[in-house]
Amino acid sequence: PKFESVVGQPIPKTTIPEQASGSARYTDDVDVPSNTLYAAFVLVDAPNGTLQSVDATQALAMPGVFKYVDASSVPEGKNNVNGEPIFADKTVGYNGQCVGVILADTQSHADAAAMAVLCTVSGSVAPVLDITGARKDPSRFFKENVPPVVQGDVDAAFKTADFVIEGTACTGLQYHFYME
Repeated sequence: PKFESVVGQPIPKTTIPEQASGSARYTDDVDVPSNTLYAAFVLVDAPNGTLQSVDATQALAMPGVFKYVDASSVPEGKNNVNGEPIFADKTVGYNGQCVGVILADTQSHADAAAMAVLCTVSGSVAPVLDITGARKDPSRFFKENVPPVVQGDVDAAFKTADFVIEGTACTGLQYHFYME
């Protein structure tokens, strides 16, 4: 049988009729039970360092707040996914890292309470903002002992190449637009 590639061929999006007609259902269209709790992440406002303390006292006293959950609420050994912490416990690796979650009766109550949690971080050092800076200090990487990916003989390829172009190319951060 002949293989027919779909690359370069128009393929209609299967959800177009529902989206164009307004009949598509999204998360916000689903009715939630009256006893639903809403969550808001508590994010640390420091580039890195040691998490000295987290004080949720003021947040827990706010209207509608049910509970504050952090690393101490998670069973021993379960506060990570693929080696990365779910909630920062002792070490803060980046600005905006999650240290906990506020649960409340409305999203606005949860959001306001999350902003009221006080996090104290000490020992912050200048953040690494690009790959050049990261290469200068490999100790700043979370993952250690990752072997380099090498395929073929790079030096031999350069020696036999008709042209060798040297320089640096940088691309910016890109957020992708997506629908549910």
